Amino acid sequence: MSLLNRPALLNRPNLLGLISNMLFFAVLAAVINAITLALGWGAGNDPAELQPTWAPPGWAIGGVWLILLAALGAARWLAIVQSRRGAPSRAGWVTGLAVFCCLYPFWTLAFNSRTLSLIGNVLTLILAGWVTWKMRRVSAGAMAIGALVLAWVVFATGLVVRLIQLNGWN
Repeated sequence: MSLLNRPALLNRPNLLGLISNMLFFAVLAAVINAITLALGWGAGNDPAELQPTWAPPGWAIGGVWLILLAALGAARWLAIVQSRRGAPSRAGWVTGLAVFCCLYPFWTLAFNSRTLSLIGNVLTLILAGWVTWKMRRVSAGAMAIGALVLAWVVFATGLVVRLIQLNGWN
């Protein structure tokens, strides 16, 4: 088989494909986190702003997203493997969710607006719920990963709502 006839690395239904998908999305998340740190987003939070006692530190939030995005890479791979077994392909949906999740810092940190954060969280919840629902017929593992994303974004949404209660809309 020539190199031109081989499927793209991210679309291979083997261990190399799994590792490639997980690394691709983890590196993407790391790059986005590095950009947010380099631009000082999140570091310049108003010291007068009240924080919930249960709010995790920024590095923990970035770490969770890194893990979730690597897991979404695994979910994408599971969708590819199952589509080769006759299940409808949902890899595009998982890719869309992963890209949307990578953009998360842009609406939660870049504009320093709790209103935009809440809107972004709700949109992420809707998309994650839709993708998780679509994955139910494709892969239980991929659906479980979608549920983890949902759980994290529910937590993040609760955090934003509490920030709004403590500090008002902005």
